[in-house]
Amino acid sequence: MAGMWSYLVYALALGALAAGLRALGTRVRRRGIGGTLMNPVDEIWRPTAHHFRAETAVHDQRLAPRAGADDKP
Repeated sequence: MAGMWSYLVYALALGALAAGLRALGTRVRRRGIGGTLMNPVDEIWRPTAHHFRAETAVHDQRLAPRAGADDKP
């Protein structure tokens, strides 16, 4: 009976850890933070990630509004 309780506690702790990591991941993605921390890990597992981020940055720069002749700084 004691062995069953230890397995149950282990399963509950593992489930709580997984739920916490999922909530943390959702929060980080929603706020857009953590990219600086995860970029090296992402590049290790997916080498094309750097190229994708560079293309995204160029695309964002192209979409940025340009200052017109009548605009004041």
